[in-house]
Amino acid sequence: MECNVAIGFKACCAKSLRSILQTQLLELLVSDSCFYCFADPDLSQVQVLDAVNIPESTFPALQKMVGYDQLGPGIAEKLRLVMAYDVDFPRNRIKQHLQHFFDDYPQYRPAYESNWKDFNSSMGTLSLPDLTVGVGIHRLASNQQPFTLREIRILELISPSLTQTVRSLVSSEELSRYRSFADRINSLQLADHLSKRGVRKCSAGIQLYSTANRYLISALEREWRRQAVSQHRSRHQFEIRLFRLKNRTYRPTLTQIKTENEVESVWLLRMERATDQYSKLLRKLNALALTQREIEIAIFVRSGLNNKEIAARLNISYNTVRSHVAKIYGETGVSSQTQLVAFLNK
Repeated sequence: MECNVAIGFKACCAKSLRSILQTQLLELLVSDSCFYCFADPDLSQVQVLDAVNIPESTFPALQKMVGYDQLGPGIAEKLRLVMAYDVDFPRNRIKQHLQHFFDDYPQYRPAYESNWKDFNSSMGTLSLPDLTVGVGIHRLASNQQPFTLREIRILELISPSLTQTVRSLVSSEELSRYRSFADRINSLQLADHLSKRGVRKCSAGIQLYSTANRYLISALEREWRRQAVSQHRSRHQFEIRLFRLKNRTYRPTLTQIKTENEVESVWLLRMERATDQYSKLLRKLNALALTQREIEIAIFVRSGLNNKEIAARLNISYNTVRSHVAKIYGETGVSSQTQLVAFLNK
């Protein structure tokens, strides 16, 4: 069912996303309510975009309440994709946070009476590395079951598809601003002129309209070709996690801008400097001869988990984790978990 939920997130609109959350995700995670939001990277400002089984009248309180919770700051610090009460934090801290919030914002007391008095436990995920897209999932009222590693692992597997879907919904509104610009490009029929200035066509049928230097376009082409854009990616948006150019690291995103006639595709290329902690950590780990599983384990080691906890988190054997950790030690030139953490935090 996890796979079906992930597939369902692909290329869906806000209405269908809400339906998937309500009919599949909450059932899969044995939960009662959820919301998804867009936030500033430091989590100082949060905009709740939609929710299931949470009254819209409580959105203003919820947006401020996120800053009182441990989940978001915990993910940002530990660089874990998902964190939950009952596993990563004691459940009793939830009531403390709620009490502090409503003491500081007594005007939101009606929201407490209508929804949050029945709040028992929660789990959350944030998009890494930018921390701008978040999803919160809650257990309410008589649902006293603790969150377990099972639910955490399910959400870890689904989270990339889920947060990318939310990001695409936000981007589709943002890209509407560029529509007239895209229509203007098509109407001027600048393809021949642009082809002399750096237009290229990738093997996936992507056209890059750019006046950037040809080295950049050719390098991006090679990277997209290497990553072999698959059916798992939205055909309207392509992203390279990390891309090196002239001793700097970027996170390029290529997004299609729809035009009125839609005869010719116009794409918006964004090059964002990757200077955040998570990107630096990935860059360091990607430079080593590590598998994706070993990179995942190294990040868990950095966040403070021991081998037994990592094995439980990933649902693999303790000896398998030990074998991976030994490989990581060999590639990083360290001999203990403390030394590895120090190496990764440099």
